[in-house]
Amino acid sequence: MWAGVSAYGFDCSGYTYTLFHHHGITIDRDAGDQMRHSDLEPVEREDLQPGDLVFFASEPGGDSIRHVALYVGDDLIMQAPNASRSVEIMSLTEYDPIGEYAGARRVALRR
Repeated sequence: MWAGVSAYGFDCSGYTYTLFHHHGITIDRDAGDQMRHSDLEPVEREDLQPGDLVFFASEPGGDSIRHVALYVGDDLIMQAPNASRSVEIMSLTEYDPIGEYAGARRVALRR
């Protein structure tokens, strides 16, 4: 559900926003803003850790961010794919067969 942030339906960035908000961490609401304007630390794909946000462009090498998911480790992502499907865990590699991966960001926790 586009702009969804409740149990009635999530979109991808509403889901990641809600997950972090539930733990007292404020991030931007939209996927593009989460990647580009949130001051989150960039992470290389080979350095992904559970809890990192992974982003996908509209096309390989594109600038327009169309999707965000939460990396959970072992090449797995948790995502809210669309209104007709539930939140799911799936392989990052299988989700991105044509190279739309656009980068990752990490929330730096303050102690």
